[in-house]
Amino acid sequence: MRGIALAAVLAACAGTPPVETPRPASEREISALEGARLVAVDLSGLRTQASAPLRARLVSRPGARLHRETLAADLHRLWDTGVLSDVAALARPAGGGVALTFAVVERPLVRRAWLEGDPPPSGARRIAGLAGGLYEPARLHRMAARLRESFQRAGHRRAEVSLRVSGADRGRVDVCFHAAAGPRYLIDAIEFAGTRRMSAARLAAGIQTHGGAVNAPGAPYREDLLAEDLARIPMLYYDLGFIDVHIEAPRLVIDEARRRLHVVVPVREGPIYRLRKVSLPPRLARQRRRYLAALGVRPGEPFSRARLVAGMERVQALAKGITGADIALVPETAIDTDRHLIDLALAIDGEAAP
Repeated sequence: MRGIALAAVLAACAGTPPVETPRPASEREISALEGARLVAVDLSGLRTQASAPLRARLVSRPGARLHRETLAADLHRLWDTGVLSDVAALARPAGGGVALTFAVVERPLVRRAWLEGDPPPSGARRIAGLAGGLYEPARLHRMAARLRESFQRAGHRRAEVSLRVSGADRGRVDVCFHAAAGPRYLIDAIEFAGTRRMSAARLAAGIQTHGGAVNAPGAPYREDLLAEDLARIPMLYYDLGFIDVHIEAPRLVIDEARRRLHVVVPVREGPIYRLRKVSLPPRLARQRRRYLAALGVRPGEPFSRARLVAGMERVQALAKGITGADIALVPETAIDTDRHLIDLALAIDGEAAP
């Protein structure tokens, strides 16, 4: 809001009927009338909205004094109703006091809403429901974006959904969505490039195809779902000692003639990290051999997150059987990136590591 005069500016949209906004009171005019008694408080510009709910929000009432802070707050209250696209205050001397008018511009209502062009896989039914509601440009553009996304999820990578708004009668508008699906692209294959220690079949098994509906040969490509699957793949590598593995963003090779996609997922496996040293907490020192045997991980072996987790559970169970006390083990690692070695120290939660 600039000063206390203007609460908002009408969001422009091509085809929306122009509305003349009244001249608001200036800062100088308000200052000259500051503290004067209000002899009248009116609303102007309403066409479809009832005035009573809007009046009920106003603190400025006949008999009160004109104050800029109160007036600014009233402008905010009117704007916050969400049914107005513009609101301004007009003040003029009258009858030994001030006549205050809140000049408003209503948001248009939607008379009709419809879809032209290709029917989208989902979301089309909500368009007809816009009729009779407020014209909300941001909402309409979000709907158009979701319709376009529904086409793209079905394989129409170049789908476009445009929006056309035209003026109708009595401050209403007509809304038309136009959808152009474009060609449909399907997957030829998903390839993992750069793998040497992990089989491509094992990596491919981690891709959720939802019964062959997506991210499978002959199905549409869903980048968002594939990203979720690829985020889990490093866990497979961690269990083989590849703690530096990096799964890069998929690269698409597009065959325009066949409308086919070859999805290439680059993988940088990195070196294998091995255990160099394994340390137990002092409380377990007396039964060191038994606890190390239960842990099941030894120096020289590739570091495996899954084996470590399982071994820690066995050690905790063994400690419970020997001492009768519950302990919670916490792994702490020191990584030698030059030699690709890991020192593992187990600590009991709340106690210092050895």
